[in-house]
Amino acid sequence: QSPLQIHHAVNDTVVNIGYSIELSEVLTQHNKFFEFYQYGGGGHDIDSPYFEEAILRTVAFFKQHL
Repeated sequence: QSPLQIHHAVNDTVVNIGYSIELSEVLTQHNKFFEFYQYGGGGHDIDSPYFEEAILRTVAFFKQHL
């Protein structure tokens, strides 16, 4: 029931991005509110330069939904 935000780098070698893609498809099918962001790099920790965009999105999300 709570809003969800997902961030995933396409080059994550720990967790395959396919899991987040499949999750977003299931959430969509069940009309759940979520945001899903894919990053072109940054690995599992979403390192710079992708981190900066991810953290700005995260802060905005929490400001809106908390």
